[in-house]
Amino acid sequence: QRKSLACIPIHFGIGGAADRNGVGTALAIQKVLPDIEIDMPYSHDPELGFGIEFFPKLRLHKVIGQEEYWRDTLSYALLGVNLDVRYTWGRFPTNCACLGVPCVGCDRNGTQAALFPTLTVQDPFKETDRILELIGRLAEDEKFWMETVQYAAKAVEQFGERATAKRFYAAVKEIGVEL
Repeated sequence: QRKSLACIPIHFGIGGAADRNGVGTALAIQKVLPDIEIDMPYSHDPELGFGIEFFPKLRLHKVIGQEEYWRDTLSYALLGVNLDVRYTWGRFPTNCACLGVPCVGCDRNGTQAALFPTLTVQDPFKETDRILELIGRLAEDEKFWMETVQYAAKAVEQFGERATAKRFYAAVKEIGVEL
């Protein structure tokens, strides 16, 4: 089942740069994996979305709760693609790591490069060929896919509650505050 789905976390139909990022990402995936189903949430009427007619295998759904999305969609994905160029919290790569789903993304958050160093690009606009290569390799090379997932499963521990608390207390102590 994993081999049939790619997830993109950018909401379709919200307009502007987000639509362009989402549509560009979907086109790239479709080019490399023409038979894969692409999952994207939408915020508004998908008929108003930019470029929907170009995607015969696009699976749009209303924005749902995170827990439901992880359980029913992302956990079954072959891969996630997050080429958002904004500086973000890095939640999508972290979710992917926890669910055993490799994530191709750019280094604009604190988690992508730490969890998926071999799947991280610096500039998605300049590294399109590399992104397509990574997507294709994940789909075709099971060993590479598994190594990526196993690395992320171990690396995600650094973002867990205990590790985060430990870093926080060390930083507080470093600036001279006693707790």
